[in-house]
Amino acid sequence: MELVGIVRCPLQSLKSYGTGRNISPKEVARLKRRFESKCEPELSENQIQGVVTGEDLNRILTVLGKSREGLLGTLARSDGKPGSEYPILSDVTISCLNGRHRLAAAAASSNKAQTAWWVVRLYCVKGNWKKFPVCLENLTTGAAAEIRRRTEYTSHESKYRDGETFTLIWEIRQLKGRNTDPDQNEVEDEYWDRLSESKQSNLNALLGKANAKIAKAFYRLTKFPGVIWGLQLGNIHKHLADRTDELVLNYLGHILAVWNRITDNKAALKSCVDPATVLALQRFAPMSSKADRKSIGQLFREDKVFTEVKDPEIRKGLEQRVLSLPCVIPSLETFHDNMIYMSVGAKIIREQLLDKPIRKEDNIPRLKMKNVRRRSKKPTLQESLARDWVRPSATYVEEAKSKFSVYDKEPTVDLAFCMLFLIALRYFPKLSTISPRVDVRSGCPDDQMMAVPQSSTISYLANAAQLFGFNNSKIRSRLSSSTGMADSGAFQPKEGPLKDWRSGRPFNKTYLILEEDGFLPRLAALPTNSNTPSSAFFLYDMLKAFF
Repeated sequence: MELVGIVRCPLQSLKSYGTGRNISPKEVARLKRRFESKCEPELSENQIQGVVTGEDLNRILTVLGKSREGLLGTLARSDGKPGSEYPILSDVTISCLNGRHRLAAAAASSNKAQTAWWVVRLYCVKGNWKKFPVCLENLTTGAAAEIRRRTEYTSHESKYRDGETFTLIWEIRQLKGRNTDPDQNEVEDEYWDRLSESKQSNLNALLGKANAKIAKAFYRLTKFPGVIWGLQLGNIHKHLADRTDELVLNYLGHILAVWNRITDNKAALKSCVDPATVLALQRFAPMSSKADRKSIGQLFREDKVFTEVKDPEIRKGLEQRVLSLPCVIPSLETFHDNMIYMSVGAKIIREQLLDKPIRKEDNIPRLKMKNVRRRSKKPTLQESLARDWVRPSATYVEEAKSKFSVYDKEPTVDLAFCMLFLIALRYFPKLSTISPRVDVRSGCPDDQMMAVPQSSTISYLANAAQLFGFNNSKIRSRLSSSTGMADSGAFQPKEGPLKDWRSGRPFNKTYLILEEDGFLPRLAALPTNSNTPSSAFFLYDMLKAFF
């Protein structure tokens, strides 16, 4: 790559090369605030790097009316002089290797006098465009590596998100599997160095053979830049340790299905799903909340979602598909949030009902759920409990506390596990030492519900497990011995507003509602088309996504 000159370009003439960085709304907002008062695009540390081919360079020289030597003369200019001293290059689109956040913030800034243009350093490469302005071909190995490095390097922008690093490492490993370029080992090492030691360990576990299906499920989400942006490698080890692979895979598949539906499964629209769009739409329940539908309409009218999509008809189609969703809009942020809640149920089942870890050679009843990992060295929680399941004479469902009725459906271990998990979630403060959350903004920050395993609730869980078809020595012992403490009495929350709960471990007042209404027949009877969704609606949506 050869630096051939510096020019001044209108913002609308600058496009990003390759996939590059995911745009961070927080970083754009930070830069926008700075640009409102002062913007210095002419300083060398703020200049953006543009890439051109020999054919592009000849056209640029013609437009500028300069010789190659004349354009090289712009390199002699020193900082401190007005940016207007650089020749202005209009009507020529330049592909930029960096500066995505700066360009987005400049476009959003009201300080148009200083942000209507930007200074670009032009680098010429030997090659040609395969797809302008995002992909070059016929490059030398050195030039390709340098372009990749410059595209990914960011000294003046936000740090790399975990999702970006995961994507880069996954893709470089796929490339390494197809050729033996030694430079790729060095590139991968650079990617790993962007992570802390703990995140390196977590990602290494995720990419291991035992978790190959989960890693692949995450990678499928990279087609939506704003979705993978929410990956939190710092929490992955907790999710893997829960051994709830089926739940993880089902929820990741749910995210994929919803965003495929929103984008009509079109690649061009998938690439337009940026972080700002996901952050704005996640947790909305379009068909079940009048307020949410109004908010979604306003987001589209104000161009705050899918900002790269300009065609009115396409935007109308996107809005209609969003509004037609019968579920809560998921994301990786809601995934991590909800996994905290699911881990509580998993911990209860593991500690209160699981007899011993399953062995590889043990006979496991066939599981009908999608994405089930079979015959693994470290079995999942569901596989472990499935060993102790015997098909009962009938399918029993819990209609209310201590009220079970026969359900006209063939008994399956999947349904039995789901219903047992629901009981664990509904009574988790009485089955573990984990309390519901306290809403510190409600004016009652000390309104903490005491959590302690209670004998009667443990026995209730074990009795339900037997009724659903599960039976082992641990379950029988929970029925015959008084494990846990005596009942502590009903919790009375302090007066205050009900916190809007849509994901994660519920708040105190929400928990009491779910304890009362969180029974499968009641949840299934909830309307999907309403104006004010209840807390039970969000619990049921969560269950359908995970199970």
